[in-house]
Amino acid sequence: MKNLFVILIISMAFVFAGCDDDNDSSEQGVISIETWGEEFIEVGIPAEEFDDGWSITFDKFIVNLGQIHFNGQEFTTSYLVDLVQEGPHFLVDETTAVGAVEQFDYSLLIADGSSENVNLENEDVQLMEENNYSLYVSGSATLDGSTLVFNWGFSESANYVNCHVAGEIEKDQETAVQLTIHGDHLFYTSLVDSEAGLGFDAIANCDTDEDGEITREELFNFSGIDFSSLDNYDVPGGSSIDNMWDYLAVQVKTVGHIDGEGHCEME
Repeated sequence: MKNLFVILIISMAFVFAGCDDDNDSSEQGVISIETWGEEFIEVGIPAEEFDDGWSITFDKFIVNLGQIHFNGQEFTTSYLVDLVQEGPHFLVDETTAVGAVEQFDYSLLIADGSSENVNLENEDVQLMEENNYSLYVSGSATLDGSTLVFNWGFSESANYVNCHVAGEIEKDQETAVQLTIHGDHLFYTSLVDSEAGLGFDAIANCDTDEDGEITREELFNFSGIDFSSLDNYDVPGGSSIDNMWDYLAVQVKTVGHIDGEGHCEME
């Protein structure tokens, strides 16, 4: 009888151990990280989105994204991707523990020659790396049959931290997390109000030589009293921003979101 009791105790121990294994924290799923610029970048920003009736079409919207961290795991690779091409665009996947994504960060980075090319032509890779760009946009703006073109490369960097990931990792399942880039932020008329409208009139007026292209130099030269007297542009008090180029460069840093409309803190 004593031996039978011992065997029963040992058997029960194995049963309970098996139950614990079913809820083991070592259970894993796959996180698949992608990026997308949504319709505003792929198709364009329609006139009804602008307070002044302009519409925008992008020919290229190239970003360099990297320094992806989540739940203590880190990817050091950065990725060059043109978001005008139809997406979402797969970047990387990784096996990870099941459960909520407690922490997710990523960055907009200057291209330094170490990035993985997702879908760029070689000449665009060279453009990004040779000019130390983090974001490059080319396209056109149209109002009442009049069209202006732009080709702007920016060397701003930004860290998007504590991103609010919508889903969680499930056992033996693949969960997508999307680095969503909002192209309309370039044309926000406020640096302090996330609900600001979109405007292009002031940018259009920077084409002082009237050649149909708005250049970096023209945006930079729209400065001083000309810039500060814009009554529909909201710049925080005490800011050193005094020209349209620097204003756009700050807006570049705000393009990063997560899972569509999900927010990240920007550093």
